Amino acid sequence: MKVRAKLVIIGIISVIATMVLFFAQKPGANTGVFNMIMEIAIMIGLMFVFISINFFAISFILKKIGTFFR
Repeated sequence: MKVRAKLVIIGIISVIATMVLFFAQKPGANTGVFNMIMEIAIMIGLMFVFISINFFAISFILKKIGTFFR
């Protein structure tokens, strides 16, 4: 149940990151500082998503190995 909730949170974060990407690419928002902030926010969001997905996969694999050797 907890893993499912965390996956839902990850999905929401990735959707927000794609929305930020879409809005940052609009021609009206071509100020340099704004684009820099948006790029940093997108990078942080994507890094968080990848790290959390890798963490869940590693913990799941470690649990499987632990039950296998027990």
